[in-house]
Amino acid sequence: MKSDNLDDFFHLDDFAVEVSFQNKVVLAQFDAHPIDSHLGQIDYEINQPQITGSYQDLKDLTPRDLIEIEGKTFRVEHYPDHDGTGLAIVKLSEEG
Repeated sequence: MKSDNLDDFFHLDDFAVEVSFQNKVVLAQFDAHPIDSHLGQIDYEINQPQITGSYQDLKDLTPRDLIEIEGKTFRVEHYPDHDGTGLAIVKLSEEG
């Protein structure tokens, strides 16, 4: 389902969380769980938290910015990665 309004996609009732940064609060999907993967005979784990949200909401984030999600502080690792559909992925590292 394509929606021109990404606000229709992010709801707290479903899977979105509040993300606080730069004196604003936006809704995004938060993925903090490790991902197990296999490459041939090599097993590895990707354990980097990230958020996915509206590019318009996340575009002002810069590396080293601090954000808060569910009472935890995270540091932005890279500029938001715009996917061309209006969404952006932001890679994070947990502080503390």
